[in-house]
Amino acid sequence: MREKQFSVLLGGDFTGKTTLLKHLSAGSGEVICLTHENVILNDNSGTLRHLMAVFNTHAKNYSHQFSADFVTTCFHLYLVALRDLITRTEGDAQLVVDSYYYKILAKCQLCGWGNEYFFSAWRGFPKPAHVFMLDTSPETAWERARQLNGIHALESYSADPSDAQSFYRFQEDMYHCMKREVGDTPSTVISGTHDVDATAAIILQTILTAV
Repeated sequence: MREKQFSVLLGGDFTGKTTLLKHLSAGSGEVICLTHENVILNDNSGTLRHLMAVFNTHAKNYSHQFSADFVTTCFHLYLVALRDLITRTEGDAQLVVDSYYYKILAKCQLCGWGNEYFFSAWRGFPKPAHVFMLDTSPETAWERARQLNGIHALESYSADPSDAQSFYRFQEDMYHCMKREVGDTPSTVISGTHDVDATAAIILQTILTAV
């Protein structure tokens, strides 16, 4: 498979990634976004949404019905599809990928779903040219979650959706896990206090000037 240059947009839960991806994809065609979120309506994202729906429908009940191996296998299927879409995306538009394997790997580690076979495979995927990390405080993310559908088991150390402190700790630990996985890949940390336009401008300026 040929190498395709791409960037990654990374952040914790409820940090504003979805809104930003929608904003970036609504531009003049300079950017293609790969995500499973419903905000992006194209064939590639449809494939990713379908695969993630399998996880959302079944694997979240892993503690009652499925093993950790099943959960990580679901994630692996999704990430291999994402990798293939990255390497097979054609054209001159800049590619921005939602989270890549970094966030999933961090969640697996924090939830105790260790699987070094898959972890090693994910770490062997093509490396992004740049990673943009959204640094949004857990308190802000918590308020956003409360205004939406609340949190689920993969966003907190507690099964209690009202336990803010467990959510804060999980999000902080996940941020540090993701940052550690990014390692020496060129990266930019963007404050969650920036508005969408300002954040999109930072990303576009960085990826377009690097071409």
